[in-house]
Amino acid sequence: PLIGAGPTVAGSSLCHEPVVLHDLTASFLDWGGAGPLPQMDGQSLRPLLAGQTQSHRAFAVSGLQDFRVVYDGRYKLVSFRDGAEFVFDREIDPWEDVDISKNEPATTARLRAALHSELPAWPESA
Repeated sequence: PLIGAGPTVAGSSLCHEPVVLHDLTASFLDWGGAGPLPQMDGQSLRPLLAGQTQSHRAFAVSGLQDFRVVYDGRYKLVSFRDGAEFVFDREIDPWEDVDISKNEPATTARLRAALHSELPAWPESA
């Protein structure tokens, strides 16, 4: 979750768009009147927070050590180094109790492709 407030932030609004931490850097640069840095992956949240748009990014990707995650605002795929994958429909299963990866192959494939487009293959074990 991200909570924003300020003179250019639309009040009393709720947004379920995926955002990532480095979007904050892009936003601060935008608010400061500077352009994005070369090779910056972050996208300014300024238009979203100002209510000028309802969409921000198609998905957010994250990961640590042995797992990676891609989230599109509704569905979330969790992929582990050992090959295990789980997909959750956060709209009807916010606690992520029911893996739907086998019942939703198209959603699983779409999220897997999004994840692989953003993150390289797992590095070889040391």
